[in-house]
Amino acid sequence: MNEKLKWTLFEVWSGIALIGIVGVLLLGFITGFLSKETIGFAVGIIASMALFYSMSVSVENAFESGDGQMAKRSIKRSYLMRMVFITLGTFIAVRWNLFDVVVALLALFSIKVSVFFQPITHQLFCKWFKIKDEISPDALYLPEEEEEEDDWDDEDDEDKPDRIDRWMERFFGKR
Repeated sequence: MNEKLKWTLFEVWSGIALIGIVGVLLLGFITGFLSKETIGFAVGIIASMALFYSMSVSVENAFESGDGQMAKRSIKRSYLMRMVFITLGTFIAVRWNLFDVVVALLALFSIKVSVFFQPITHQLFCKWFKIKDEISPDALYLPEEEEEEDDWDDEDDEDKPDRIDRWMERFFGKR
């Protein structure tokens, strides 16, 4: 796993953990710390962390594959595995009545909340841990392909090819 992805994973996990701590404390004081609701919320938070890790590894492997069709299959396969995991976990929890399943499933939304606030978390982590955010505007563009020198003005940014189109062409072989 590359370094930037590790930081992103850590930032999102921190958000999920913060939501988990606050939620468990609130539910613990309201319903009791050993109630089925509190345990269900804690299980949902742990499942959220595991599911987000699976998602991030899946996306990284898809990007590293370099083949568009193989990347799509890999993403779909890992998505199906996560859905099977959630379905089996829900079935087992309902069957054995270990904890409140509805609260556990609601805790899975902590992934969405954490990802939404990840840019803010990233800025805080850059400040706290003295991390340099080394993304320059030129990093958004691929190196220019060799063409006639007369047609391109090196000082004008408007002449740079669109990054998304060029990456899509390289990754999927089309525009």
